[in-house]
Amino acid sequence: MNLINQTADVIYNPKKVTIEEIGEKINSIGFEYMGLHDDNSTNNEVLEKKHKDSLNKKLYRIIIGFFFSALLMYLMFSNIDMGPHKQYMLLAITILPFIYVTYPIFKSGFNAIRLLNLNMDVMYSLGIGVSFIVSVLSTFHLLGTSHFMLYDTSIMLGSFLMLGKYLEDRAKSKTSDSINSLIKLKSTTAVVEKIVDGKLVQQEQDINDVLKGNVVVVKPGEKIPLDGIIIEGKSYVDESLVTGESKPVLKEKDSEVIGGSINKDGSFKFKVTNTGDKTVLAQIIRMVQEAQNSNPPIQKLADKVITYFIPTILLIAVIAFLIWYFVLDSPFLFSLSI
Repeated sequence: MNLINQTADVIYNPKKVTIEEIGEKINSIGFEYMGLHDDNSTNNEVLEKKHKDSLNKKLYRIIIGFFFSALLMYLMFSNIDMGPHKQYMLLAITILPFIYVTYPIFKSGFNAIRLLNLNMDVMYSLGIGVSFIVSVLSTFHLLGTSHFMLYDTSIMLGSFLMLGKYLEDRAKSKTSDSINSLIKLKSTTAVVEKIVDGKLVQQEQDINDVLKGNVVVVKPGEKIPLDGIIIEGKSYVDESLVTGESKPVLKEKDSEVIGGSINKDGSFKFKVTNTGDKTVLAQIIRMVQEAQNSNPPIQKLADKVITYFIPTILLIAVIAFLIWYFVLDSPFLFSLSI
């Protein structure tokens, strides 16, 4: 799994499980299935669009959340006369934006609990949920007072958490831009020369169908689809995007060409030597992905500590509530706030 570009490699048997079923399983464990990611496919453009849509949805939740939290804060702490049913009006104003803003947070927290994984989403859900429930109970005087209404706080907490997730996703998106720019260097098709019915013809094929040893034709201005060795023709090739060489390099018979570089003014044919993940460009992409996804030792320590930290904090909180409420006979709301 690569958390930077938000991809995962899955080995599966297509006779026993479908892509849709895998996607449903991914969604059920708290992640979001965006589609198939293929370094040789234009499908990645669809995935980028889905990622932007996901960012926009988070941004809408942030805007609505902060707007209503500010409005509720103003109504609750100002001297505006809203009549004897002020608390019920505040509840009516809160409920829809609260559900809209916090739904992704509660969904992640529920999935984490269902999988017995007490992560930060569980803590977020508990904090927001308790503040909202206490507010509702106070509204209907079930706690003996209506002064402990935290509707503005409930929405504001969700808004800040959504803001954090939005900034995190944006940072990941910018970090993976270098990988995406390399992936875009890859061709999706290649013109392959072959014999059909005794005649030599040129056919355009999907890049995934091109085999090692096939002869590929490259015309002026085209992108070289794969690695290979020129067998006929010559031309200058711009390899700056792959090797960093600023000047076009002359390529002639027996010269090696790199997939992703740009042919300039000549035409040539080359025999494919590397395909798929064995090309130079694919190896560069893989090395960049591994470098970005590698964790420093301190990160590994933090991941290990967090697995014990959250359950410990929750246990201490429950024990503190039980002692203050049952042993020391303190009020329910006071014990809960401890």
